[in-house]
Amino acid sequence: MAYTLNYPHSADNQLPPEGTILPQAWHLAYFPPRVPESKRSPDGCELDWSPPFSYVRRMWASGESSWNKDNSLKVDQEVTMQSPVRDIQMRQGGRRGDSVDKHLHTDQGCFATESRCWVYLTQKEDYADHPKETAITIPPPSPSHRHHHHHHHHHHHRRQHLLISLST
Repeated sequence: MAYTLNYPHSADNQLPPEGTILPQAWHLAYFPPRVPESKRSPDGCELDWSPPFSYVRRMWASGESSWNKDNSLKVDQEVTMQSPVRDIQMRQGGRRGDSVDKHLHTDQGCFATESRCWVYLTQKEDYADHPKETAITIPPPSPSHRHHHHHHHHHHHRRQHLLISLST
């Protein structure tokens, strides 16, 4: 990320020192897909976390992020992400509205929260030819992840465990 975004520490080819506060949203690089692109659905989803087979075309519906100003992510902190499904509602015409939250924690507590919502179309539907009412909104459940960003290594160590909690 530092080299891609021309972060100040990258100018002299030095990794940022331990404890350096990372810019907001850099956590998005911490949890890449767990399988190669060739083993994902046509829309890029991981198959084991996709909606029912008939819904194969994913579109981003909405999202928002918030950061804890008193607990910034720093170099050398392990990050855990939990992704509980917040809301599932059946609507008229077979529409289903779902929301998923992503809570990102270090050993110091929560540093960021994201809310995401996706819309899925069936194979027979086309983005331009059908109104939004024909789509259902369902987020793919996400596993809880852990990621450790360490300043001595050029690669990332990542551990995962599944934690999906449905709220009622």
